[in-house]
Amino acid sequence: ALGKLHHKLQAAQRMGFALDNVSTVVTVSNEENNLIYMNHAGRRLFEGIFKGAAAVDRLFGHPIMASLEDPALVEITSGRLDKPRSAEGRVGDRIIRLSTNPVIDARGVYLGRVCQWTDRTVEINAEREVAGMVEAAAAGDFSRRIDESNKEGYFRTLAGDLNRLAEASDNSLSDIVRVLNALAQGDLTQTIERDYQGTFAQLKHDANATVAQLKSIITTITEATDAINSAAKEIAAGNADLSRR
Repeated sequence: ALGKLHHKLQAAQRMGFALDNVSTVVTVSNEENNLIYMNHAGRRLFEGIFKGAAAVDRLFGHPIMASLEDPALVEITSGRLDKPRSAEGRVGDRIIRLSTNPVIDARGVYLGRVCQWTDRTVEINAEREVAGMVEAAAAGDFSRRIDESNKEGYFRTLAGDLNRLAEASDNSLSDIVRVLNALAQGDLTQTIERDYQGTFAQLKHDANATVAQLKSIITTITEATDAINSAAKEIAAGNADLSRR
């Protein structure tokens, strides 16, 4: 019996160490809804939200809902939990996705709840930045850029890719507008010099080819006009000579 008890204690310690070190924020509340456990990731998150370790220590022994203000989060952390629930809301200056599950033993006795807290602040802010950039581009404004300095991993890569796309689009359209404006003013000296790829390269080629073709047409017209002027002068001189004769 002592051996089995020792084995169970070792297993419980092993589970405790595992929960302490997982990257997901985990808290556990007892059957009275009072906070009794928070892993290391949880302490880091809540110390950042509540500004210090002392404030986090004061959470223990009390319902976690007492420290929340967002109605959606308060609702799913209040009272006894009869099924898994989840919600998203604001905790301090963070946007948190909270998933909570009831803890029930083999006899069906309610022991409390376990909560997983996911900080989605960076993700939500990145989604808003991307949406704003796309909305601006759809309205013809390609000058918007996403700040890459405050992002990591996937979101940093996404921001960089979108910024390069916006920059290529902005440069290409600016070059096209510049050449077209020059053409509208009768200036055939403007061309596109920047290097592009794909459709942007085709736009550059067609714009420069249009300018070159217009130059050729105007040169031909100018030469024909000069020839007509010369012929007219010769005819006029001949007529004058015939008139004198």
